[in-house]
Amino acid sequence: MNNIKWIYDKNTDYGEWRILKQSLTLDCIDDIYADISALGRYFFYINGAFVARGPHTSFDFNKLYDSIDISQFLKKGKNELTILSQHTTSGGVYINIYNEHETLCISDESRKIKPYTALCENALPTSPPLSR
Repeated sequence: MNNIKWIYDKNTDYGEWRILKQSLTLDCIDDIYADISALGRYFFYINGAFVARGPHTSFDFNKLYDSIDISQFLKKGKNELTILSQHTTSGGVYINIYNEHETLCISDESRKIKPYTALCENALPTSPPLSR
């Protein structure tokens, strides 16, 4: 987990939503996992299907992450990953997607989190519009 970089938007106000979209092309979809967390709360979708929300309650100085088997949500070929993150006192998300042999996708400086204005402050995104 040490190579994972938090993806921040320093211009985020309390309660604002941000969206991170990432494509992932796969040849094999067996035994693929995601480690994911956020400093606020997050909602995670793959190919438009709801996968998880979190993170578990923890302190920012000792942040917990969720490990999820995401194989059932993936398909061979191109997959669309979406993370909605609501920022609280500080904001940021990270994700690490891997199988037993390699890391497939990791959050780093090349990933950008953008404002997501389809939800108002404190809205619960149980079924948000996720098109680009």
